[in-house]
Amino acid sequence: MWKKRLEKNIDEYRADADVLSEFLAGNNSRRVMAKTQAIARKAQIDLNNADHRQQLLRQKANAKGARLLCQDGRINHTQLKKEFQEKYKSRVTKLLNTLLSGGNLIKAINSWAVPVLTYSFGIVKWSVTDLDELDRLTRRLLTKFRHLHTNSSVIRLYLPRRRGGRGLLNIKNQCLNQEASLRRKLLTNRDPLITAVAREDAGYTPLSLGCELIPVDEQRRGIIIDIAVPLTHNIQKTEREKIAKYENLSIELKRLWKLEKVETYALVISAEGVMTTRFAKNIAALGLSDNIIRNDQKAIVLQTCHIVRKVLGQDEFPPLA
Repeated sequence: MWKKRLEKNIDEYRADADVLSEFLAGNNSRRVMAKTQAIARKAQIDLNNADHRQQLLRQKANAKGARLLCQDGRINHTQLKKEFQEKYKSRVTKLLNTLLSGGNLIKAINSWAVPVLTYSFGIVKWSVTDLDELDRLTRRLLTKFRHLHTNSSVIRLYLPRRRGGRGLLNIKNQCLNQEASLRRKLLTNRDPLITAVAREDAGYTPLSLGCELIPVDEQRRGIIIDIAVPLTHNIQKTEREKIAKYENLSIELKRLWKLEKVETYALVISAEGVMTTRFAKNIAALGLSDNIIRNDQKAIVLQTCHIVRKVLGQDEFPPLA
């Protein structure tokens, strides 16, 4: 029932945005005028005012934003991230063009620019790479406007002022902490509706409430599995990053579900079929057959060859599996 209501609301927003686009483009037909007047009455806009076009433009932007959230019933994460990034960059640039001093400038960024992003944490899927890029963007802008020296300490930039730092909020830490907090609140909530929604969240949100933990046995153990296929020279680095990435989540899950331990397994194999020494140990610890290693290497090497041939224009045969 709720899904039908949501789809109906989305269709209404789409129709409103299309009607307003026609009206603002100069279409004064009876149908368009009647629908525009109905939208104006609903939004309390007086079409006789001199600034009614500006108000209709804002109403169109609101309707367009509402339909931007969903495409085919799913959130358009890529488009939303792009808009949030542009809005954040715009606000930081405006602040840097002011005459604010160092301490007041950092406070202004924390209180006016960073909240543009924090509103999306837990809803939009921000990867660690995206968040690191936003932090680098902030530092580049500070350096460009002569508020941060190129050789200054990055660690000190994010330290609190009471500890001798400059107090800038770290966007990646803000996102991870907010997602952990939301995950904890939703998973501990006993409301039947919230529990049912959380159970169905199989990767639809960055919280992944329905697939983040796999109970293994009655000893209250949990397993987190992550798979990556980097380049050969990056396999050690990728494996370390995967393990470190889930460290906080492991602690949170262990405390939240009262588990004895939570184990993290990073299955990392390169695009050339090279794997780390831990790969075979992880496969054995998961109780999987050794044949998986050989089959994975074969599949990855064949697919890599297929990609290379395709790029070189020599792909005459379909990829082998």
